[in-house]
Order: sequence, then C-alpha cells, then structure tokens
Amino acid sequence: MEERKVLGSGSCFALIKLLPGNKDLLVSHVTWSGYETMLKIQKRYSLKFRESKTSRKLIGGYEMSFSSFPGGIQSGDDFYLISSGLATLDTTNDSYNKSLWSNVKPAGQIMEFMRAMIANHLARNTMEWIQLFKQYNSGTYNNQWMIVNYGAFQPGSPIRNKSLLHVLEQMPGYVVHDDLTTHLVNQTYWASYNIPFFPFIFNISGSRKMEKKFGEWFSYSGTPRARIFARDHNNVHCDKCIIHVMRSNDFKHDPESRCMNCNPPYSAENAISARNDESRQRYVSHTSNAPSITRSHGR
Repeated sequence: MEERKVLGSGSCFALIKLLPGNKDLLVSHVTWSGYETMLKIQKRYSLKFRESKTSRKLIGGYEMSFSSFPGGIQSGDDFYLISSGLATLDTTNDSYNKSLWSNVKPAGQIMEFMRAMIANHLARNTMEWIQLFKQYNSGTYNNQWMIVNYGAFQPGSPIRNKSLLHVLEQMPGYVVHDDLTTHLVNQTYWASYNIPFFPFIFNISGSRKMEKKFGEWFSYSGTPRARIFARDHNNVHCDKCIIHVMRSNDFKHDPESRCMNCNPPYSAENAISARNDESRQRYVSHTSNAPSITRSHGR
C-alpha cells in the first residue's frame, strides 16, 4: 500500500527563550498545515472544579487559554496557558518504526488529547503534569511535550528551582522525560522542531534510520530549523523579537534554507515558518532530502 503520510511532514515548532539577566522567559509556538485549517479560534475554559467533593480548593488548571479549531475541545496545535502557572506546548514526532504500532491497544489506553487535557486541569507543577500524562499511553499523536512552570520563575532572579522546564517524548509503548531546566539556563533557549531529543526515542522511532537514508533533514542538531534556531535565538531580546523570529522565512537568501539536489537549490520548507506554497523547486535526486520538501502547505 502506498504511504499517504509525507515523510518528515512535521507541522509545528516551538521556542522557549530565557532573556539576558533572566529578565523574562518567553514561550512561542508556530503551527502550519494545509490552508483548509486556517479557521482558528482562541478559546478560554473557566471550570471551577474543586480537588475533591469535600475540598474547597480549586484544581490547578481551573482556567486555561489555548488556540483551537471549531468544535475541538482541545487545542490541537498544541499551546496552552493555564491558571496553575504552567504553559504546555508540543511539536509532533513521527514514528517510522511500524513495529511500534503493536503497542497500540483497543483497551486500557487513553487518547493523547484526553490525557493532555486531564494533566492541564489537574497538575500544579511540571512533575505532576508528567505523572498524569504518561499513564495509559495510547501511542497515538506522539509528541515532544514541553511543560514550563512560570511559578518557578522570578524575573531578574537566579534560577534555583529545577522544575522550570520539563520535556517529555512519547512513542507507542514508551514515554521518556527529564527535567531540562539546567539545559535551558546554560543554553538560554530550548527549541523544538519535530525531531526527537532523547536518544532512546530518536532510535526507537526510526529517526536514526531516516537520517542515514535522507541525511541531515532528520538529524536532531543538523536539520535546517535546528541550525536556524541555534543562530537566531540570539536575536531575541523582547516579545516583539521572538514574534519576528517565529514568523521568519527568508528561504531564497538564508544559507540554512538551501536544499541539496533541488532546483532551484533552496526550499521554503527549510525555515521557521514554512511556506511550501512559495517553493518552485523540483528534485534532481531524492537521496539527500526528505519528501516533505515539495509538499504544498503554509504557516
């Protein structure tokens, strides 16, 4: 049977940026898809549920705001700002290992979006969110989740709390997570771009084999967006700056947007805000590129 899904066809990026002197912590997310999905809605839930029947204390996420679509009870992008002080967002990681689908069962598992919404409502910190979400892993809609705890951040103060940033990655049958606050502090940014970070998930998902077959497009540190984020996060000094970076696409002039064995030798897919409707190239050879280079979609 012919593959319907385009290999390497991620649909979102995220950037978490710690500003100089810890004066602010910015979180941004970009989603793109076919133009039939342009009808977006910003939703806000205010559900003042209590922690138990006898408790007077509200659940942590009694209010949340998120981007969504008509008829959707969840974000789908995914980007949530929550009354608990958490910001949760993800980018999708594809599974190229068909043997993993045997871990998807018709019973005893809960769909990913339901687990995310439950964790958003109930969790008060990053670790509570992780513990809630990873239960009953359905292995569907496999993402890299980033959980940011703004309650652990004080502008202008040293970051002593290790629960500021937690990252989780899921595949059918597997969940890997870690506190990456130290990474964020040392690097001053965290970028997410549809490539697994944790080596175990990178290998078990089949991404390693895809990297060997198609080249750096499937590499965690060598994919074009990784290099662009590594370069351009230094230009983020304010909220307007991060908007500029996340909307950027100068594919005809940016050397990181070059596409080996393509004609012309660049692609609008190789940018933060992908605009493949602007691409006019064709393949000379498939050996060094992902098939998604030529799909038609935009941010």
